[in-house]
Amino acid sequence: MGKFSCFFWAWSALCLSACSWDDVEGDGERVEKTRNLDAFDRVRTDCELSVQVTRGDAPSVVVSIDSNLQHLVQTQVEDGVLDIQLDASVHDIVPGPHVRVTMPALAAAKQVGSGKLSVSLDAPEAPLDLFLSGSGDLRYQGRSAALGAYLSGSGEMRLAGGTRDVTLSLSGSGDLGGRGLMAESGTLDLSGSGEISATVTESVQVSLSGSGEIELYGGAEVDELHHSGSGDFERH
Repeated sequence: MGKFSCFFWAWSALCLSACSWDDVEGDGERVEKTRNLDAFDRVRTDCELSVQVTRGDAPSVVVSIDSNLQHLVQTQVEDGVLDIQLDASVHDIVPGPHVRVTMPALAAAKQVGSGKLSVSLDAPEAPLDLFLSGSGDLRYQGRSAALGAYLSGSGEMRLAGGTRDVTLSLSGSGDLGGRGLMAESGTLDLSGSGEISATVTESVQVSLSGSGEIELYGGAEVDELHHSGSGDFERH
């Protein structure tokens, strides 16, 4: 065997070893631990875990996952943002939610990647912004003064509840389902091949470019309509 072949196989073995080390399998033994953290009013998760955010007077962050994966779940607060990440790729883990977040007020939440984020809270006098980037899943149930939902990529968002004003923005091939969210006024903006659905009762502004589809429910008057490309705008 030549020197190059020896080097290649040694390098391949090293890569396989590194990949195996980075991909950790859960041991199936669920352990819950509460993380002591500074105050925060925003949440960002960048991992494949399932994260649940609910409203409560006493803020808390509980990690509920396989015992051998607890140390891999990183929860840090910086500038009022709770950041949730994994130090390695994991598989065969116990069912979620893997991180339960309770907080009195939420200003914004963001899911990056392929994970799942669910937000359930009523704050009818406060605005809320939701962001999804990638192929993940974001679910919202609640009430807010104004709601902004922004999706980029191929992920899926589902919204339910009520708000006075809604902004739904989609860039890419994802699915932004806002039919279950009742709004008085709204702004709908779609760029790409994805789908937006919304329920607006009074007035709405619509912008559609590309091959996507916007479905509007609720009988709102369309104040502005900008339509370019082969996409469809349908009123129900």
